[in-house]
Amino acid sequence: MNDPVGLVPPEQIAPVEPKRSWFGSHKAFVSILVLLMIAGGASTYYFMSAGKVDQTSLAPVTHKEKINPTVGWKTYTNSKYGFEFKYPKEWTANDGADGIVSLSYPGLGNAQSTSENLNDLVNMLIVVDKNANPKQLTIRQWFDEYKKAFPSNTQLITDQNTILNGINSVEIERSIVIRDMIEDFVPRGTDIFDIGHPNSEKYNTIYRQILSTFKFTSDTSVDTSTWKTYTNSKYGFEFKYPTDYFNRGVKPSTNTQLFSASRTDGSPVITHSFDIIVGDNAPVNKDLLGNAKKIQIGGQTGYQYETHQGPYSQLNTVAVILGNKIIWISAGDGVDAKQDPTFLSKIQSPFIHSSTFDQILSTFKFTNQKAIVNADVTKIADFATIRVTAELYYEKFKKYPKAEGNTPESRWQSFSTAVVNEKFFPNQLPQDPRRNVTGFSYDYQTDSTQQNAVFKATLEAPDDTSVQGAVEGSGNTVSGTIYGIVCNKPNYCVLSKHRQ
Repeated sequence: MNDPVGLVPPEQIAPVEPKRSWFGSHKAFVSILVLLMIAGGASTYYFMSAGKVDQTSLAPVTHKEKINPTVGWKTYTNSKYGFEFKYPKEWTANDGADGIVSLSYPGLGNAQSTSENLNDLVNMLIVVDKNANPKQLTIRQWFDEYKKAFPSNTQLITDQNTILNGINSVEIERSIVIRDMIEDFVPRGTDIFDIGHPNSEKYNTIYRQILSTFKFTSDTSVDTSTWKTYTNSKYGFEFKYPTDYFNRGVKPSTNTQLFSASRTDGSPVITHSFDIIVGDNAPVNKDLLGNAKKIQIGGQTGYQYETHQGPYSQLNTVAVILGNKIIWISAGDGVDAKQDPTFLSKIQSPFIHSSTFDQILSTFKFTNQKAIVNADVTKIADFATIRVTAELYYEKFKKYPKAEGNTPESRWQSFSTAVVNEKFFPNQLPQDPRRNVTGFSYDYQTDSTQQNAVFKATLEAPDDTSVQGAVEGSGNTVSGTIYGIVCNKPNYCVLSKHRQ
């Protein structure tokens, strides 16, 4: 598939100046390191019990193939910022100031600093720099701006793009005064996670093993008050979305594509898309949605499933059935077909499984839900009256009126005309109460002998408890295909039967 989600060359995407200097809000990281060096020993910062432990037991070792070196390690979990990692059971994890976690090894508090062991006396630090990336630049764009604010006593040795557990990241080595540090910058929303450790020959292997277990867990709270709101009055729904997230803007709606936005990230370029499409609720969708996961979205039942469109595009889709229409809400990740076809699988779907997509879904509201439910209950009540009218007609003529025409509208009109002409009902029979909004129509059909008749209405909120209660109380409902009329959910059908 070529250009599955409308990629643009990365050079056409203008970097946006961050709202503030990362270093300006991130002095805590460097300050901690400098204080440790000035103190001549690390015991003033770390909260550790006295007593020496043989550090040689923690020296990097060579493990046999297929043996996980982190088995038996402890797990640190931070529910506030939604991440976790594993670390050796002999080590200690300490929560410092808000958003700062330090890892230290046994004996660190009693160690004496010398010119030879400076890189072995600093622990591993994880610093959550909140709102450091308000424009949600790509991590490369962000770092290129951030490094401009390096202090004069910092020398950048190397920097490279990397992937940390499926997330595009930047890893650097830099010299701060007389100490070399390795840092990984990992983006999440508007926050930047800075995971740093000294470039220590003695502990680097363990540091990398710890880093390999780092992962994001539960979604953190997102303030959606500043997000924009999209409203669709025709289909009666609205949702919020982060304007800064979609760096390629929002496209105008069309008859089928109601909303479309995207952003680009990483190198090679990945395009993350968000689209809403409306389509007919065709029978072919039954098999597709039958195996989907049911979720609640805006008071409606949604059907969530994933699809892979070749090696270059993958989608996480939620389908919401509104009568004879389906609203398809999709998040997508795609790369240009010229890229390595295995690349997409390596990034572990950064948008389709992201907290941003989940947060957008959580803001969905079906704005006329009450009106929809009331209309469905009215339809069910209408059919109770209509069925009595049909029985009166049958009692006189020993058959039901003939259904004329090939459309629901024409068949319903022929039934209405027949019973009104015979004075079984004053004026015209009831019509679908939302026909002017949805285009739905009541439908009617008989068997070839006109001894049996079926009446059909399309429900828009069949899973609502009020609607379900009305259906259960109505009696004589049928499902399947009756005389050519499809009576499966969300359709509601009533059968009048006088002959097998």
